Amino acid sequence: MQPNERRQYRVAPRSPNDLAVEIVKARELPIPGEITDICAEGLRVFIHQRYCPIFGAGEVLYLHLRSRQLDEPITAPGLVHERAEAEEGCHYVFVFVDPIGLLAKVPPQLAEVFNQRSEFRVEPDPSQPITLTIDTGDNGMRVRGKIRDISTSGLSFDAVLNVERALSKVRSIDVSFELPDSPLTVSFGARIRHRRLTPGGICYGLIFEPDERYFECQRHLTRYIASRQRCLPTLVET
Repeated sequence: MQPNERRQYRVAPRSPNDLAVEIVKARELPIPGEITDICAEGLRVFIHQRYCPIFGAGEVLYLHLRSRQLDEPITAPGLVHERAEAEEGCHYVFVFVDPIGLLAKVPPQLAEVFNQRSEFRVEPDPSQPITLTIDTGDNGMRVRGKIRDISTSGLSFDAVLNVERALSKVRSIDVSFELPDSPLTVSFGARIRHRRLTPGGICYGLIFEPDERYFECQRHLTRYIASRQRCLPTLVET
């Protein structure tokens, strides 16, 4: 995934009382940051230049999250996914290393701040492409495509142009595919959100239906996506 291709909806905390963050690096003092937007998979933080932080892309630090709605701060490891220079400081995008574990610690009254509808999307390893099978249901047609990117809430896939003949009037479908290094065939419902022409054919965007079949597969999806996000970084010691 390219740094400027952050395909997710994000929200800004309503006030400093909702959520605040400090970034902690080994053997250094915590650095306060201003959360500018956040989702279930990560957050964007502005750090003022007076703190002079230099965090490299791919580095894993610890994020101390505080709120009046928390009995005690939550500490979560975060991967530096993006850094952008500004006149008065730097903007950092952190990806949560363990988003499922983090959200399990968040109380219901704070959960909406994380806008859990959205996630980062990742691209499959080119050496391990993922083929997707689409079952259109009533008309009994089945088509195939190649997954372009995927998250725990949706995916996009490429297909040859004549696939649109089968899908032009279809919105709800069943999808199935096999994740690399997993014996499980992932299979559940989805809805087509968009479609657009590409130089090689057509690209479809899907959103998954949160049905029973989906929840049975969600953990496997999360593990695969996390492995593609992290690039196997090593946690720093505190």
